[in-house]
Amino acid sequence: MKIRFYSSSSEETEKIGVLIGQVLPPGSVVLLEGDIGCGKTCFTRGIVAGRGLDREEVSSPSFTIIQEYGDVIHIDLYRLEDEEDIFGVGLEDYLYENNRIKVIEWPQKIGEIFEDFPFPVIKVRCFYKGDGRVFELEGDENLVKSIKKNLLSGGVDVKDS
Repeated sequence: MKIRFYSSSSEETEKIGVLIGQVLPPGSVVLLEGDIGCGKTCFTRGIVAGRGLDREEVSSPSFTIIQEYGDVIHIDLYRLEDEEDIFGVGLEDYLYENNRIKVIEWPQKIGEIFEDFPFPVIKVRCFYKGDGRVFELEGDENLVKSIKKNLLSGGVDVKDS
C-alpha cells in the first residue's frame, strides 16, 4: 500500500512526523529517502515527539551516525561509503532491537536488507514540489493503513498513490 501527502513548511512536516510516530509499533523501521535538506531530520523530530519524547534533542546524526532518543534510534548513513563502514559502526546491533523504532536516513546504502525483515518496515520518500515537499509512504499494509487513518484524523490531506 502506498500513500502520498504534502507539507508546505517544516512545522507541517514535523506535525506529520508526530502523527506517524504516535502509531509506530515497537521494532518498526522507517526508511527515509530524499535529497539533502528535504526534511528527513525534521520528519524524525516529529516522530520522536509523537513518541512523547523531547523534540528539541533531535539533530541530524550525519556526523555521529547514530543518535538515540528513548525508544527511537535515528541513524544517518549519508557519510558511510560501503557495507563494511556501515556494519563497522555496529548498525546490526540496533536493527534487530524489537522494542525500539529505527529511523534510517539514506537506507539505500545498505541495499535490500529490509526485504524480509522481521518487523514492520515503511519507506518514506521526500521530494521537492514548489515551496513544499511531497512525501510518499509505502510498506507494511496494516501499518500504512494505521498511519493513513491517524494522518487523516490529524487534518492531513492524504491520497492513495
